[in-house]
Amino acid sequence: MYPLILSCLYLLLFPMNLCAQFLEDFSEPTSSFHENGLPNWITRTGDGNVIFTQKIEDGHASLRVDASQDKRNIWYAFMHTDVAPALNIKLFKKPHNALRIEARVRPSHAPRRVNLYLSTPRSTNHHINLLEYDLPVANEWYTISMTLDSMEVREGEPLYGQVSMMDWGNSGIYQLDVDYVKVSIVDTLKAEPDQGNATRYRPPLATAESFAISRKVAEDVSIEHAYPTLNLSTWVHREEKVLPLDASKTILLRWDLSDLKGQQVEGEGQLELYTYAVQRLKENPKDFGEVRIVEIIDGEQDWKEGSVTYQSLMQEKVYAEVINEQTTVDTPLSLERAGKTVVTLSPYVLQRLIDGTSLGLAIRPLGLINASLMDSETSAGKYAARLRLNLAAGKNETKSGEN
Repeated sequence: MYPLILSCLYLLLFPMNLCAQFLEDFSEPTSSFHENGLPNWITRTGDGNVIFTQKIEDGHASLRVDASQDKRNIWYAFMHTDVAPALNIKLFKKPHNALRIEARVRPSHAPRRVNLYLSTPRSTNHHINLLEYDLPVANEWYTISMTLDSMEVREGEPLYGQVSMMDWGNSGIYQLDVDYVKVSIVDTLKAEPDQGNATRYRPPLATAESFAISRKVAEDVSIEHAYPTLNLSTWVHREEKVLPLDASKTILLRWDLSDLKGQQVEGEGQLELYTYAVQRLKENPKDFGEVRIVEIIDGEQDWKEGSVTYQSLMQEKVYAEVINEQTTVDTPLSLERAGKTVVTLSPYVLQRLIDGTSLGLAIRPLGLINASLMDSETSAGKYAARLRLNLAAGKNETKSGEN
């Protein structure tokens, strides 16, 4: 249970490590789940209204979040500790040396993301010191790691290693098991590559021209929870077809990517949307009056906009089993009619869309908002939702192949 400081003898077995490292292997069990249940670790939550408890058993820590009372599913929960006493920070400052944090984790739900974070009391830039990791299958172990060579760390100050869960859902209890957490100084010329499906935290928006493939949505429609057998494909505003969104309506989007089956996504992609109208508070609190873009992970396999209903999509499952509770990305919508909203999508979300593991994307309200998006039939498809992506070398379409 207590962190181990390994001597230079470890270097004989693992030459990429430089004499000292922090290692927490959670070997000493605790009696039951309770708050602050990990000795020598700080555990905290934020934003949402959740109960966060922890336990050590069977050689791993279990982080449990009861989010059943959370309203908007914007919570986060993390464990962190000061790893600096176990490290020789002078070594970090030498050429080719870097800090690496590594963990082995197992999610109760999937697909979900977690993040690794290294910080000091002065850290403010999450874009440099934090990476998120896509965990595609529930109840499987994943090794994830992040290596930083440019982080500023001063001798004598704390260095916090952190593992976090965030907005996994609010329909029940969620658990992340952590087998170990390790922080070490590695020689980047000898160390193995980082592990895990890493995604950048809020990367800058790329230009549309940087993507070789651009696809218009093939099926777009809204479903209505209050009228589960009603198809909304003919929903209009002043005789124009639109896609309505509010507390009881969810927008569904699906693309025909069958010709890309078996191919590999290269890097991040984009989703482009066009606003028809937005009604919301003029001044919104944090994470309020926006939209949440998520994956459709189960339900009707080949839904069509002309026939799909809430009931048919669910296939007798509950909403949280069909529409992934964890956001892919949250965003405000452009407030102008025909205004464009563009967001970044991770390569792992795009890969699931190509592979058919995800059945499309859904758009949900985040906080109170009443909005509608342009339908793909409006203005001959000029304002249709669009995916942009790149494939591994040699597999991309030409620009003339846009549709």
